[in-house]
Amino acid sequence: MKPLWCVFLVGALSCLCIGCGQQQIEQPTEEEVKQDLQDQQEMMKAAESGHGG
Repeated sequence: MKPLWCVFLVGALSCLCIGCGQQQIEQPTEEEVKQDLQDQQEMMKAAESGHGG
């Protein structure tokens, strides 16, 4: 089983690729982008602490 952050990263990249393919997609607001960044940072911290260094 892959680490959680690996799966999350692949999922995020897939969403980006799909989003780039769709010209009609709405641009995320700054708040949404900031929230996504915070979520990613929290997940990375959780993954790192989960590995135990």
